[in-house]
Amino acid sequence: MDADDLDELKEQLASLFEIDETPESFAHGGELLKTYGEAMLHAQLVERSLTSLLVIRRFAETGDIDTIDATLSEIRRDSMGAVLQLLEREFKIRKGTSKRYNNATGRRNRLAHDFFVSNFREMFSDHGRDALIEQLRRDTEYFKGVASYFDSLVGPMLLKTDPTFLEKVVRMYASGEIDIDGNDTPNEDDDHA
Repeated sequence: MDADDLDELKEQLASLFEIDETPESFAHGGELLKTYGEAMLHAQLVERSLTSLLVIRRFAETGDIDTIDATLSEIRRDSMGAVLQLLEREFKIRKGTSKRYNNATGRRNRLAHDFFVSNFREMFSDHGRDALIEQLRRDTEYFKGVASYFDSLVGPMLLKTDPTFLEKVVRMYASGEIDIDGNDTPNEDDDHA
């Protein structure tokens, strides 16, 4: 295949996918990637908000500080949907809350698992990228609203807990007794052979 054949093949592929720019020019899609990253960050913040809600809710019921680490260990392996099911089962959360979270989960899954494949053609044109960026910005705002809603539920629960709760958490975290970062922080009792 000579250079002319290669150019012709590129043109055929471009027309097949209705690409109005060459893949090399996709480097200008940096704003799309940045906006995608922001949307995924805020999707993760929804999960963090729901996790906070579950942890504080369980602690408020038990008053046992060990509930925090136990809950984090339990849900570290779970999906967003599984965390919501725990809240629904244990605390009978309202349907509107479930619907809001399920919608956020669906949007997050679409972004995480399907965004680039489903929007392949659009990424190669200015008009398509602009539309995708606008959709990602709407998703980001949606995720911010859902996270804010869940965060607003945490405050009243904290008021029902031991007034020294936050002091205890900070002290236990600093000493390594609990791990709120998701790392496997060994306790002094652990065997490190």
